[in-house]
Amino acid sequence: MHPLRRYLMSVEEPITDFAARVGASRQTLYRIISRSQAPKPTLARLIVEATGGAVSWEALYQNAQQAPEEHGGDAPGLDRARLKTAIAAVYDHFAPQGAASAPDVLLGTGVKAVVEIHEVLSALSDRSDREHLGQALRPVLECVLSRGGTRLPPMAVDRTVKLGVDLYFQPP
Repeated sequence: MHPLRRYLMSVEEPITDFAARVGASRQTLYRIISRSQAPKPTLARLIVEATGGAVSWEALYQNAQQAPEEHGGDAPGLDRARLKTAIAAVYDHFAPQGAASAPDVLLGTGVKAVVEIHEVLSALSDRSDREHLGQALRPVLECVLSRGGTRLPPMAVDRTVKLGVDLYFQPP
């Protein structure tokens, strides 16, 4: 059972009331619960806050979390599951309407690439983790989005990278 449905049942709150609290339509929430649509990052944050954390960010993007983990160690400061969630959320946010979620293989490859690029950048310079993550995410997000049929102008890519970094560093 989807964690949001479980939450609504446990607090006996009708989906229409919850939808009004988070500023979404009940149809959108039904699509999220059925996993036919991932929530946009802003809505995901509102759901997590409205449930007091009973529904986690990761639970809302569970389909993106089900691929087998890559082998090997993480670069200092990077969490692969959190990174995968951020990439999947950015993909879902910028993908064309009705597009399928990013394939787990593509997300796993993207995570591996970001971890390796981040590790190299960390060894070469003393910039912050946020800057290194942004530099590592840029080519990966461009590739992942283009594989999904989305080509963004350079300024939009900047916003995409910023969103990915913000999502990664967002408190759980």
